[in-house]
Amino acid sequence: MLHIVLAIAANCLVFAGVGLGPMALLAPRLGLLAVLALAPAAGYALYSVALTCWLLQEGTAGSSAWPLAGVLCAVSAGCLAYAWPSVRARLPGVSGRRAVAGLVGLTLCLGLLTAPLAAGNKGYGIFRGNASDSFIYMFLARYFDEHPRAWAFSLSEDDVKAADPMLGPSRSMLNIRWTSGAMLTACARLGGMNILDFQYPFTLVSYVLFFAALLPFLAAMGLSAAAAVVSALALTTGFYGQLVLDIRAFSQINTLSLVVMLAYVLALPTPASRGGAVRRIVLLALCYLSTFVNYTEIFPMIFGAAAAYLTAKAMLSRLTSREAGIQVAG
Repeated sequence: MLHIVLAIAANCLVFAGVGLGPMALLAPRLGLLAVLALAPAAGYALYSVALTCWLLQEGTAGSSAWPLAGVLCAVSAGCLAYAWPSVRARLPGVSGRRAVAGLVGLTLCLGLLTAPLAAGNKGYGIFRGNASDSFIYMFLARYFDEHPRAWAFSLSEDDVKAADPMLGPSRSMLNIRWTSGAMLTACARLGGMNILDFQYPFTLVSYVLFFAALLPFLAAMGLSAAAAVVSALALTTGFYGQLVLDIRAFSQINTLSLVVMLAYVLALPTPASRGGAVRRIVLLALCYLSTFVNYTEIFPMIFGAAAAYLTAKAMLSRLTSREAGIQVAG
């Protein structure tokens, strides 16, 4: 059980490291706690987009997992160094109550998510209510662990099955959504576990990222520290969280923190400077692009929801031409 918790923690720390610098640089008007809470989601967004680009260049996810993490963490460190003056200016503004509540909530979130496994119910994390989705993502993960995307298309279907029966189903899935399967490979490598054992903890990583991203979003809605933590726990470990875990909807689970981050960024105040506008455009683009590559089918709904929000804001005469330009560019 300890190795599962450590694997989840390792993934969360890697994504936090990847996302901390870019969030500090791209969203300088956020408070320090908001930057820290959104950093893991931003890191997952950056890592998944970078991994997708690597796979399109016929790389493999298994061998690139740690090198890609190292490169992205180095870039993040550079961004953090560049943005450090603005980060230091926000240090005195940290709310101790919110920081403590967030850490306590994060511990509770991880504890509740892993409690069934800690109780010895290993079957709880195997296939749940929908075995087919688990197999789909594991087949894709197994494929990208060792092979580039074009490998299956250079051979006949029989040759692929002869090489490994588990790769047969993957061949028919390589023209549809596959980033989540490749991310399962990479995250299993980052956590030091095999794909089969990590398929359930992989989804728990996304729920921890979801919880963290919810905290600044709920705080911006006016909820107190305690209310934000309780609400985030209810969403991540309550009925909704359990329902999505039951149907093993990996791509939906992986996208939850990305959608919350997008909603938060959409509602940020309009940047006054040209540099701030450029940073906001890049941040919006990252939110949209990462949502698209992780869950392509849901992108029209996400785009439609964002358009509806901006349309309503315009109808209420609260959308300036400057903000409209930034949103369109993003």
